[in-house]
Amino acid sequence: MRPEALVIMLDGPAWLEEMLRNEHFKVVRRYERGVALPAFVLGGANAILEARKVPNLHGVILWNATGVKSTDLAVPLLLINSEPIDAHDVTRVSGGDERLAAKLAARFISVHA
Repeated sequence: MRPEALVIMLDGPAWLEEMLRNEHFKVVRRYERGVALPAFVLGGANAILEARKVPNLHGVILWNATGVKSTDLAVPLLLINSEPIDAHDVTRVSGGDERLAAKLAARFISVHA
């Protein structure tokens, strides 16, 4: 099956990378030029800065991010166990099971791809 989205996973646990691959996403640890898929950046606070460099960006997932107060990115953001930020389109999930949060992240990618 062809991947339906590119996930640039800057940080995060290996199990999350494997789970996203099992959901048919192409997961890489840094941006790859020439990949013609909707792109998502997943990581800590640095994900906001890195996302600005990614063409065809469809969303950003902040995982355990702190210190980000706002962004002007015009794509949806999913905050998982992260501090609230001021942005255009934000969904925030706190506490609870990390595996459930990972499933929400996969759904977020599918919806916005």
